[in-house]
Amino acid sequence: MKKVLSVLVVIVCLICAIPALAQTDVDSMTYDELLTLQSDVSRALRSKEPVNGNLVFEKGKLKIYYLGIVEKFSKAAQFQIENATERDLSVTVENVSVNDFMMNTLFVQEVKPGKKAIANMDLLYLDDYNITDITNIGLSFRVYDSVTYQDIYDVVDVSITPDAQ
Repeated sequence: MKKVLSVLVVIVCLICAIPALAQTDVDSMTYDELLTLQSDVSRALRSKEPVNGNLVFEKGKLKIYYLGIVEKFSKAAQFQIENATERDLSVTVENVSVNDFMMNTLFVQEVKPGKKAIANMDLLYLDDYNITDITNIGLSFRVYDSVTYQDIYDVVDVSITPDAQ
């Protein structure tokens, strides 16, 4: 049971990208400490405000926050999406540019009604453009109903300056 809980805690930490929790040595923790850690993660996920996020889009009951640049397998722009509507929503990106170079990215995040999601937009092949420091990101969000595929919002010209967080 302890190993299963340990694995679940690590998975949640990685998904949520909470650096302090991801560095925790769960193998040496007691069962009570693991339960406390799990409670802390749950509380962080239910919080009203993202950690150090900049609001880049708000319309109706949908909010998208830019959380920063993270690096796991590649560099990625991290977002928190909050869906306070009563519909299943999906968010994609189009027209992505990094330092004024257009990029192909894969980014689709479904968010159930009343839920939040933290999602990474992988920025692949930066080396092909000799990009080592990301100074600006431009993109458009497309928000649609996950069930009917009906467009809800097309957000154009979102501009993000990573260092200005």
